Amino acid sequence: MNKRHENQQMLKNYQNLVAEGLRKIFPGENNIRVEWTAMLHGDIARFFSQSQSSQKQMYSPRIDIAVGPFATESQYIDTYDELMDSSHLFIHEMLVNHNQNIRGFGGSSHPPQLTRNRNARCFLAFEIERGNYASKYLMGSAVNAAALGRIGVFVAWHEDRLKEFLKIREYLLYLGKRRKNTFDTSNLLILSKEQLQQCIEIHCGFDLPQPK
Repeated sequence: MNKRHENQQMLKNYQNLVAEGLRKIFPGENNIRVEWTAMLHGDIARFFSQSQSSQKQMYSPRIDIAVGPFATESQYIDTYDELMDSSHLFIHEMLVNHNQNIRGFGGSSHPPQLTRNRNARCFLAFEIERGNYASKYLMGSAVNAAALGRIGVFVAWHEDRLKEFLKIREYLLYLGKRRKNTFDTSNLLILSKEQLQQCIEIHCGFDLPQPK
């Protein structure tokens, strides 16, 4: 097995472990999806005329792990509100770790607004960054998670990825303060892979196996 394939398999194992834990927190048939394709051809057809949709092309991100229900045919604003309440302990645990990372980095104080993206496409959108070392790719992951999830979660595999994204957060906040074009990450939480696993284990009531 070459190194690249080994890395991909390790990431896949972690995704599956996290997804299994999330199924305990958010029970429901097909409520947790790995490598979720956010935009389908049918979505294009609903927003454009038949003649347009036959030729229209649209970028379709694949979210590493997504928690539904999935707003591909109707909105779930009220349902997401209810999930915010029913899973508030789990969300709070992630928020505590996010704030800890911000403080440890010495980042700017900017309280998350986790209900900002009310008309989201899924409830939680997790993007796990392991192999991308260019900051522009990390920024793309952040945009996808924050835009598609009521709450987006950026999961850093290594400490250097965590620090790099915290730098990106400072950059985006700086642009906002200077009234430049920027992207709002106020509904995005930043965690390490260990922190996310710990948050899930606390609310599952059992330890997840270490990814192999």
